[in-house]
Amino acid sequence: MSTFHEKYQGNFIHIADFKEFFKRRRKLIIFMGVLSAVFTFALLLTTNPKYILKGSFKEALQKGDPLSSSLAKSLFKGSSQIDLGAQAQSVMLSRESLNEIVRQLGLQGEMKPASIKKNLTNRWKKNLNLLSKKQINAVPVLSFVKVVYFGSITKVLHLEALVDDKVRITASNGKVLGVQPIGEMFVYEDFVFSLSSHKATIAPGCSFSLVFHPIENAVDTLLKRLSIKVRRDDASILDIVYKDVNPHRGTRVLNTLMYNYKQYLVKENDRIAKAQLQYLNARQDYLSDKIEDTLKEHVKYLQENLGERGFIGLHQELEMVENKKRRHHERLLDIDLSLGKLKRLRSEKLLCLNEPILGRDVALFQNTLFGLKKQKDTIDLRNLLRIASIKKSKKPKHGYSFLKTKREIPCFLYYKDKYDQLDEKIDQMERRDLLPAFAMMKKGLSDLYHAKDLREVRDPFHFGFEKKQRDINNIRRFKEQIQGMLKENDVHNVGFHKACFSDGIDGRVLPEIQNAPLMNDSLVRINHLLELKEAILMKSLFAEEEVSREFSTIDLETAKKLFIDYTKELDEIILKEKHLSYSCCSLSKENFEMSSLTNILEDPISAEILNRAAKHSLELKNEKHFSEKDKIRLVAKLSRERKALSAHLKEMVHLAGMQKDLIEEKLKALQVVMGDLINQEIAIIEDQIDSAIDEKLQTLHMEKAQVSAKLKDLQGGMKDLPSKWLLENRLQLKADLNVSMMESLTHLVESKNVEHHLLQIESKPIDHAYIPLKPKQPPIMLLSAIGGIFGCLLTMGALAFKKTAANELPVSLEALAFRDFKVAGKFSKSFEKSDFASLSEKDLQILRKLSNFALTNDTQIVGASLGSSPSYLSALASLLALGKRKTLLIELYHTNKASRAGLLHYLLGKKKELPIQRKGDFHLLPLGESTKYTMELLTRKKFEELLSLLKEQYEVILIGLNKGACSAESHKLLQLCEKMLITLDEESLDDLYPYFEWEGKTGESSCMYLSFE
Repeated sequence: MSTFHEKYQGNFIHIADFKEFFKRRRKLIIFMGVLSAVFTFALLLTTNPKYILKGSFKEALQKGDPLSSSLAKSLFKGSSQIDLGAQAQSVMLSRESLNEIVRQLGLQGEMKPASIKKNLTNRWKKNLNLLSKKQINAVPVLSFVKVVYFGSITKVLHLEALVDDKVRITASNGKVLGVQPIGEMFVYEDFVFSLSSHKATIAPGCSFSLVFHPIENAVDTLLKRLSIKVRRDDASILDIVYKDVNPHRGTRVLNTLMYNYKQYLVKENDRIAKAQLQYLNARQDYLSDKIEDTLKEHVKYLQENLGERGFIGLHQELEMVENKKRRHHERLLDIDLSLGKLKRLRSEKLLCLNEPILGRDVALFQNTLFGLKKQKDTIDLRNLLRIASIKKSKKPKHGYSFLKTKREIPCFLYYKDKYDQLDEKIDQMERRDLLPAFAMMKKGLSDLYHAKDLREVRDPFHFGFEKKQRDINNIRRFKEQIQGMLKENDVHNVGFHKACFSDGIDGRVLPEIQNAPLMNDSLVRINHLLELKEAILMKSLFAEEEVSREFSTIDLETAKKLFIDYTKELDEIILKEKHLSYSCCSLSKENFEMSSLTNILEDPISAEILNRAAKHSLELKNEKHFSEKDKIRLVAKLSRERKALSAHLKEMVHLAGMQKDLIEEKLKALQVVMGDLINQEIAIIEDQIDSAIDEKLQTLHMEKAQVSAKLKDLQGGMKDLPSKWLLENRLQLKADLNVSMMESLTHLVESKNVEHHLLQIESKPIDHAYIPLKPKQPPIMLLSAIGGIFGCLLTMGALAFKKTAANELPVSLEALAFRDFKVAGKFSKSFEKSDFASLSEKDLQILRKLSNFALTNDTQIVGASLGSSPSYLSALASLLALGKRKTLLIELYHTNKASRAGLLHYLLGKKKELPIQRKGDFHLLPLGESTKYTMELLTRKKFEELLSLLKEQYEVILIGLNKGACSAESHKLLQLCEKMLITLDEESLDDLYPYFEWEGKTGESSCMYLSFE
């Protein structure tokens, strides 16, 4: 079973709620529907019935052109394919056309009865006569003949009939504008009109309202009433329909419209015919002039051809073009042969001094290159001899002998130079052949360098080789990146920093690369510099030592000059070293005269020592003047001088050796620098040779492009040759075509004249407008019924919206049953008039449901909220009594049946005994008399004590209350009973909330709902 919250929180409206709500208010809904129908009927009677006037107009279609010329058909056939129906509608419904009709027929004026009541009465009579199928008089008393109004707002005047067929015109403010006989023109400030009478005499005193509309409003009214359609079965026929309350005026409007359109077609056809004839005549003159212009154009072309090209015949021009093409093809062949030679020289590094295609500059470069290579070989030979001298001065302990290594080194250098000249992309097979020998010689040289007694030679070469190899690899990687950027042509996506262009030797960035902008030209320049740097490093890859920083900035000439100076200085130092060694060896002799060294030793210290030693020697020779002690003292002094000089000379010898070593190191560094500079010069010259060859290749390519362009120009010039043939044959073709067109146009001129006259004759009205017998009346009865239905729906919607918005929509039994509440059903209308024995089966079934509900769970007190519905408690009590249940019915409402005393008297103390009556099979406790204090009676303690006493005597106690379910009495009764029977009247879902909440607290279905039809 669903809980209380699950039942109540489903806040929705059941369709049965609306059905029950509308059923209870059906009388109000029907009344409002009838009232709406009557109002609609009365409103429709006030409408003025209109006559539907019809007419038809036939517009002749333009027939096919009699010409067989496709050109003439393309020029004139388009006009026949226009939608004539749309054209007719546009013309007839145009404001210009309708303005003319309004002025001709005086449609700016409208005449109405002066009294609104009379006007409405006339309309009611017309509509009622039409409903009763009676004839009506459609002839007005007065009508406008001509109306001209210049105002921009609607003006209303008053017309009053006088004697002698005169009328008085009065303004809306009561001012008399004039008196005029009928039929004469009435002229005022901004309007002019005349009237005509359709009766012999007009009764004096008749009044009318004259309404003058601006011409724009009159045209708008005419557009609303007029409709034009093309007949489906015949597109040349137009069906015209006009609606008007005055059939005579509508007939004149329709016939005038068709007549004006016929006149329009006549004028338009005349205009088009004249325009076409003028065009055809102009076309004939144009064709004649065209023939003459064609002849002049051909003559002009021949004159220009003779003046510019010098020939007139097509054969002569073809021969000249063919000779030029043959010469250019031969030149292209020579250029291709030269390109092939240069590419081979460029790829294989061949030296061809006598090749005329290279030029003198390249030959000069090659001679210089020969000299540099010779110098390079000399320096390499010196280095090898120096290594050999080191090898010879020391005794090696490994297996290689000096003579064997000396034989291998020239072979090794040959293979190294050959390997440097190889190109990986062109000569891969030759590389594979030389690599094994190169690897073998490299291993032999490596064994020589790795000897223990040549460590001072091996280390510089070893580390210099590895560093240069890394530099070469870095340069190649950078070249690949730059070439990739050049291929992509995108300099903005530079993926590496400028520092990446380090030369790899001293950590500095190449100045040409560091300061260059990263553009296409700069990238090409950087790539060229990197290639040159790579070539230089490849040349110096196998140098035994690295270039000294001391001589890294000098050029080759300076290095040679320094080498000569250092060689001379070395010779002087060696000579000096020999002198000092001789002096040092001589001092070790006892009888050596130290003064003899004066010419050799020129330094001040040696000179001073020698002077003192010479003085002491002279003193020793003078034996007469010195004693033995003095001699011993002088000998000691001379010995000290000898030792001092000897020590000084040893230091001088050591210093001279150091100077010699320093000079030798400088000479060695200069040899390395000279070798490196020669490598640079060789690389630069080779690059210049390659650049010269590249320039020659570029020149040949440019020449080839120019020759090819010339050939293309010749080929393009030959494309113009067929135009000469075209010009030669164009004259005859144009002449024939112009003659044919002249004949066609002449025939067309005559046919157009005849055709336009036929169109004017055939376009005419077929059916003129006529006055119908009866006007077209709207379906008044149907519209009234629709108005009544609409009124009912509107009333239902308003009532439902009001109750729904206020959340007061009465709930139905079906909605409660859908929410899973206990529902008994609806008693029939005949329940109140029937006694217990004559109840219908439907009502009896409802009573049985109530009885079963009251007897569940040993219930004793059952309350019933009756509301304004009839009481069913007597029948329910009788049914319970038939089931052998001792039942008591307590009525808390006063019935019309007379009773002497009741519950009210007992509770008020007027009766000491409880006035219980026996009624059939059950007992009844009436209220006694009517009172409005039922709520106070229920709250008395005495009443609660009475219920406790009665529960001991009866099995079922029914308490009836004629109050609604939302009343306070019903809510109080809910507290005293165990179950409730609720009769629904106008209670909403919120009104029943206390009962739902009570069921939620008890946890069972304690309420049953019912109603009456």
